[in-house]
Amino acid sequence: MNHFLTDAMLEASIQRMDEDFDSHAVITDLMTHSSQDYVRDLYAHVDHSDPILAHHAVLGTRLGSRQSIERTQKVFSPNVRGQTTENQGWRKRRQP
Repeated sequence: MNHFLTDAMLEASIQRMDEDFDSHAVITDLMTHSSQDYVRDLYAHVDHSDPILAHHAVLGTRLGSRQSIERTQKVFSPNVRGQTTENQGWRKRRQP
């Protein structure tokens, strides 16, 4: 699947994060700094019963493939709908 949100955009978002962060923070950052591309990728899931959830699952998978971060534990934080839900915590990898 082609993405409008590029790997470079994901990395830029990660760089704006604190050392420890979660997926919800990245999603909020992408919505703020790359809103047009975020919406274009979201629209690709328009036929899903919950397009937002489907899009965010893809973003989570893409985050998991980034070499610059590592998974920590599951955390709870507000999602884009204002509900506090569980999501993945991340930590930036230390650069040698």
